[in-house]
Amino acid sequence: MNHPHEEISLPVRYQAVSLNLLRKPDGRRAVTVERILETTRISRTSLYRLTDKWRKKRSLSDSPRRGRPPKLSPRSEVRLKILAKKQPLNSFKRIAEDYNVGLPQPEQVSLWTIKRHLAAAGILAFRPASKTTLEPRHITERRIWERWYRPMDIGYWQGVVFTDETRILLHQLHPSIKIKRPRNSRYDFNFMHYAEKYGGGGISFWGSITYWGPGPLYRLYGAMENLSYANFLGCLKLDLQNEGIDQFILQDDNLSSHRTPWVIGMRGLLEIEPIHSWPSNSPDLSPIENIWAIWKQRIYARKPLNLDQLEEIAFEEWRNLDPEIFRKLYEGMPKRLALLRKAHWRRIKY
Repeated sequence: MNHPHEEISLPVRYQAVSLNLLRKPDGRRAVTVERILETTRISRTSLYRLTDKWRKKRSLSDSPRRGRPPKLSPRSEVRLKILAKKQPLNSFKRIAEDYNVGLPQPEQVSLWTIKRHLAAAGILAFRPASKTTLEPRHITERRIWERWYRPMDIGYWQGVVFTDETRILLHQLHPSIKIKRPRNSRYDFNFMHYAEKYGGGGISFWGSITYWGPGPLYRLYGAMENLSYANFLGCLKLDLQNEGIDQFILQDDNLSSHRTPWVIGMRGLLEIEPIHSWPSNSPDLSPIENIWAIWKQRIYARKPLNLDQLEEIAFEEWRNLDPEIFRKLYEGMPKRLALLRKAHWRRIKY
């Protein structure tokens, strides 16, 4: 049966009415209503409505409809969508200009019509996700790494300690926090975020995560150099031993300070096994990035007033992170690798 909002074609209309009006010599129906509905695939209501329309107007064609005919034909809508998808960073105004190039004045389309048709097609304006560029060598590294670790199950990933460094500014608004306000009140002082020109200063941290929860977190003073990183490795080893973790596999990024002979020698003395060939420029492969986002959101929600308060809140919120979050992220590592393969070793949604 036709969809309730699907238009019935003209031949089917005449076929249905013809069968409905067909009579035997004795005046009885020649075809039952059920048979007509089965043959034409229309509803009983539509059959009676069409028959009544024929008796009144002697025609089954559509009456002239009110309103202006659509400005864009189906082919024009396809062309418009191609223009929007070909250059997704172009503004609606630029898309309208490109569409109207070469068209006579009566056939040109307004900016509002362009926006309306693209919105109906599901093409809307969003702020793009900001990611660093992956060069060909990065993609090659990611492919090699994914193939190396593809067979690893959750049992392997439970023994990995992910590490990274990050920085928190005092007066920065977390990107996931959105202001709730009425329309046309963007610049009302009640709905504005006031920030210092340079963020009010900030604190750098070097931290680690384990399958069982947050690992040791240290404040970083100055740049990460080989001596400071070697010191962090020693502290990490002793602190994890104190928590009952004697052996672990270390993941870190490919900073030059992490690969100096001094650091390699320190790692060997401490019997810390590094993860194999971690691809550079690949934060989307490490679950610690998800932890950073959750942790920072909680810190910013508490609105620290100075750097001392920021440091105190940061360590407190780090200790209070739910261990279940860490377990779910670790258990998702095989899925993360599968998504990486599906994305042809480019950026994945993490």
